[in-house]
Amino acid sequence: MIVKCAWCGKDMGSKQPYEDKSITHGMCEECLAKELKKGGTNGNPPQKIVPIAASKLELMRAAAKKQLSPEDYQEFLGLMVDLEMFGLTPFINTQLGKLMAKIQWELEIEESPEWAEALQACDRAFLGNELKLLCYDYNVSPHGHKKELCRKLYNAKCPEVVRVMEPYLEKINEKASISPHT
Repeated sequence: MIVKCAWCGKDMGSKQPYEDKSITHGMCEECLAKELKKGGTNGNPPQKIVPIAASKLELMRAAAKKQLSPEDYQEFLGLMVDLEMFGLTPFINTQLGKLMAKIQWELEIEESPEWAEALQACDRAFLGNELKLLCYDYNVSPHGHKKELCRKLYNAKCPEVVRVMEPYLEKINEKASISPHT
């Protein structure tokens, strides 16, 4: 295995199993000395942990497994282990960023019932090809399932889509305008 410094990216040689050419990380002596000068305690380097929600990590893993080459996916898995061990160091951040740029993923955001109803209405109102043609008209990417296209076209203020979805979304505005003291 090839060993690199997780802080600066410096090549630190290799370790067993030597036939495995995947990358693992450690901390070079120079970076350890710098980190200890910054305030490491008891001879240990300070923790550089940036918390990342487990659900987000799972989504990242699933997207990486589907979309990366086997070699890139193995590198990704190694970086995820390093992330758990060392936290989000500049080197790990850079390497993960390079891999994440190769995949397309979004975090699911829980939608309001009104928004879900509006998307469902749009989905029922249009055929997939109709939505794709509207996407071209409004300079929106035509890739994705019908509800995703409805969302994109609504955000692009496509009148046909807005007209179908707006009655459902007005319920949100009505709820927001009701004062609890009236």
